[in-house]
Amino acid sequence: MTYVRILDYMVNLFLRPIRENELMTEMEIRAVFSNVESILMLNTTLLGDTKQRMENWDMEQCIGDIFLQIVCL
Repeated sequence: MTYVRILDYMVNLFLRPIRENELMTEMEIRAVFSNVESILMLNTTLLGDTKQRMENWDMEQCIGDIFLQIVCL
């Protein structure tokens, strides 16, 4: 949860304002932030799906399908 929150801060407090105000070129942005937006999206999905699964957990549950579902996106 903390990891996703930190990624969100990076995107919304730093990356987007830098891009909107054209403070760096896209090449510089990629060098500093890499693909943080994609990483945020992936981890937000993973966190949400895992939380939902844990709320309905029983002895027959597994989580491997969550990872397979994300990989197939």
